[in-house]
Amino acid sequence: MIRWLLLLHDLFAFGALTTAVVQLAWLPNVDRTVLMFFVPPAIACLILVNNRVDPFVRSACRLFLTFIAVAVTIAELTMALPIPKAIFPGMPHVADRILVYYFFAYGGFLWVLCPGYVLASWLHAWRKMRPKPVGGTLFLLIAWAAWLGTLLTLAVALVISRKLF
Repeated sequence: MIRWLLLLHDLFAFGALTTAVVQLAWLPNVDRTVLMFFVPPAIACLILVNNRVDPFVRSACRLFLTFIAVAVTIAELTMALPIPKAIFPGMPHVADRILVYYFFAYGGFLWVLCPGYVLASWLHAWRKMRPKPVGGTLFLLIAWAAWLGTLLTLAVALVISRKLF
Protein backbone atom coordinates (compact mmCIF):
# COMPACT_ATOMS: atom_id res chain seq x y z
CA MET A 1 0.00 0.00 0.00
CA ILE A 2 2.80 2.43 0.89
CA ARG A 3 4.55 1.72 -2.41
CA TRP A 4 1.39 2.67 -4.29
CA LEU A 5 1.05 5.89 -2.32
CA LEU A 6 4.68 6.77 -2.99
CA LEU A 7 4.22 6.02 -6.68
CA LEU A 8 1.08 8.18 -6.72
CA HIS A 9 3.01 10.99 -5.02
CA ASP A 10 5.85 10.72 -7.54
CA LEU A 11 3.43 10.79 -10.47
CA PHE A 12 1.62 13.82 -9.03
CA ALA A 13 4.90 15.68 -8.55
CA PHE A 14 6.10 14.78 -12.03
CA GLY A 15 2.75 15.85 -13.51
CA ALA A 16 2.77 19.20 -11.70
CA LEU A 17 6.33 19.91 -12.84
CA THR A 18 5.59 18.89 -16.41
CA THR A 19 2.50 21.10 -16.47
CA ALA A 20 4.46 24.09 -15.18
CA VAL A 21 7.30 23.61 -17.68
CA VAL A 22 4.94 23.17 -20.63
CA GLN A 23 2.86 26.16 -19.58
CA LEU A 24 5.94 28.37 -19.23
CA ALA A 25 7.31 27.11 -22.56
CA TRP A 26 4.09 27.99 -24.41
CA LEU A 27 3.58 31.45 -22.94
CA PRO A 28 4.78 34.38 -25.03
CA ASN A 29 7.34 36.85 -23.61
CA VAL A 30 8.86 34.21 -21.33
CA ASP A 31 12.59 33.81 -21.62
CA ARG A 32 13.45 30.16 -22.26
CA THR A 33 16.32 30.27 -19.78
CA VAL A 34 13.68 30.43 -17.03
CA LEU A 35 13.06 26.75 -17.73
CA MET A 36 16.53 25.98 -16.35
CA PHE A 37 15.13 26.62 -12.86
CA PHE A 38 13.27 23.33 -13.23
CA VAL A 39 16.46 21.28 -13.65
CA PRO A 40 16.90 20.54 -9.88
CA PRO A 41 13.38 19.03 -9.61
CA ALA A 42 14.09 17.00 -12.76
CA ILE A 43 17.27 15.68 -11.13
CA ALA A 44 15.24 14.82 -8.02
CA CYS A 45 12.79 12.90 -10.23
CA LEU A 46 15.69 10.97 -11.76
CA ILE A 47 17.01 10.13 -8.29
CA LEU A 48 13.60 8.75 -7.33
CA VAL A 49 13.60 6.51 -10.38
CA ASN A 50 16.91 4.93 -9.32
CA ASN A 51 16.33 2.24 -6.67
CA ARG A 52 19.97 2.02 -5.57
CA VAL A 53 20.00 5.47 -3.96
CA ASP A 54 20.21 5.86 -0.19
CA PRO A 55 16.73 6.04 1.44
CA PHE A 56 17.70 9.30 3.20
CA VAL A 57 18.42 10.94 -0.18
CA ARG A 58 15.23 9.52 -1.69
CA SER A 59 13.11 10.89 1.16
CA ALA A 60 14.79 14.31 0.83
CA CYS A 61 14.04 14.28 -2.91
CA ARG A 62 10.41 13.37 -2.22
CA LEU A 63 10.13 16.19 0.27
CA PHE A 64 11.68 18.64 -2.21
CA LEU A 65 9.32 17.51 -4.97
CA THR A 66 6.37 17.82 -2.60
CA PHE A 67 7.26 21.43 -1.87
CA ILE A 68 7.66 22.25 -5.56
CA ALA A 69 4.53 20.39 -6.70
CA VAL A 70 2.35 22.02 -4.05
CA ALA A 71 3.75 25.46 -4.92
CA VAL A 72 3.11 24.98 -8.63
CA THR A 73 -0.40 23.68 -7.93
CA ILE A 74 -1.20 26.67 -5.69
CA ALA A 75 0.18 29.01 -8.36
CA GLU A 76 -2.44 27.69 -10.77
CA LEU A 77 -5.22 28.73 -8.39
CA THR A 78 -5.55 32.47 -8.88
CA MET A 79 -8.00 32.90 -6.01
CA ALA A 80 -5.71 31.36 -3.38
CA LEU A 81 -3.00 33.69 -2.07
CA PRO A 82 -3.16 36.37 -4.74
CA ILE A 83 -0.02 38.32 -5.59
CA PRO A 84 -1.06 41.93 -6.25
CA LYS A 85 2.31 43.16 -7.48
CA ALA A 86 4.28 41.57 -10.33
CA ILE A 87 7.66 40.36 -9.11
CA PHE A 88 9.03 39.64 -12.59
CA PRO A 89 7.98 42.60 -14.77
CA GLY A 90 7.32 41.92 -18.43
CA MET A 91 6.14 38.35 -17.89
CA PRO A 92 2.56 37.18 -18.14
CA HIS A 93 0.71 36.99 -14.83
CA VAL A 94 0.54 33.18 -14.87
CA ALA A 95 4.29 32.81 -15.41
CA ASP A 96 4.96 35.35 -12.69
CA ARG A 97 2.80 33.44 -10.20
CA ILE A 98 4.41 30.09 -11.06
CA LEU A 99 7.92 31.46 -10.65
CA VAL A 100 7.15 33.31 -7.42
CA TYR A 101 5.62 30.27 -5.75
CA TYR A 102 8.39 28.08 -7.16
CA PHE A 103 11.06 30.32 -5.63
CA PHE A 104 9.23 30.41 -2.28
CA ALA A 105 9.09 26.62 -2.21
CA TYR A 106 12.68 26.26 -3.40
CA GLY A 107 13.97 28.77 -0.85
CA GLY A 108 11.87 27.27 1.92
CA PHE A 109 13.30 23.86 1.23
CA LEU A 110 16.91 25.00 0.87
CA TRP A 111 17.02 27.52 3.72
CA VAL A 112 14.53 26.14 6.22
CA LEU A 113 13.80 22.46 5.82
CA CYS A 114 17.04 21.06 4.39
CA PRO A 115 19.37 22.36 7.14
CA GLY A 116 16.94 21.26 9.84
CA TYR A 117 16.54 17.83 8.20
CA VAL A 118 20.28 17.33 7.85
CA LEU A 119 21.09 18.61 11.34
CA ALA A 120 18.37 16.51 12.96
CA SER A 121 19.47 13.35 11.15
CA TRP A 122 23.09 14.05 12.07
CA LEU A 123 22.09 14.54 15.72
CA HIS A 124 20.09 11.31 15.64
CA ALA A 125 23.06 9.39 14.21
CA TRP A 126 25.44 11.05 16.68
CA ARG A 127 23.25 10.11 19.66
CA LYS A 128 23.15 6.50 18.49
CA MET A 129 26.93 6.33 18.32
CA ARG A 130 27.71 8.23 21.55
CA PRO A 131 24.96 8.64 24.11
CA LYS A 132 27.05 11.03 26.25
CA PRO A 133 27.12 14.73 25.31
CA VAL A 134 30.44 15.68 23.74
CA GLY A 135 31.91 18.67 21.91
CA GLY A 136 30.37 17.67 18.57
CA THR A 137 26.87 17.88 19.99
CA LEU A 138 27.61 21.31 21.43
CA PHE A 139 28.84 22.41 18.00
CA LEU A 140 25.67 21.03 16.43
CA LEU A 141 23.46 22.92 18.88
CA ILE A 142 25.37 26.16 18.25
CA ALA A 143 25.03 25.66 14.48
CA TRP A 144 21.32 24.97 14.85
CA ALA A 145 20.83 28.08 17.01
CA ALA A 146 22.70 30.19 14.43
CA TRP A 147 20.52 28.75 11.69
CA LEU A 148 17.32 29.55 13.61
CA GLY A 149 18.60 33.05 14.39
CA THR A 150 19.29 33.66 10.70
CA LEU A 151 15.79 32.50 9.78
CA LEU A 152 14.18 34.72 12.40
CA THR A 153 16.23 37.71 11.20
CA LEU A 154 15.17 37.04 7.62
CA ALA A 155 11.51 36.72 8.62
CA VAL A 156 11.60 39.97 10.60
CA ALA A 157 13.34 41.77 7.73
CA LEU A 158 10.69 40.57 5.26
CA VAL A 159 7.83 41.64 7.53
CA ILE A 160 9.35 45.06 8.26
CA SER A 161 10.36 45.91 4.69
CA ARG A 162 6.92 45.42 3.07
CA LYS A 163 8.54 45.97 -0.30
CA LEU A 164 8.01 42.43 -1.50
CA PHE A 165 4.18 42.54 -1.60
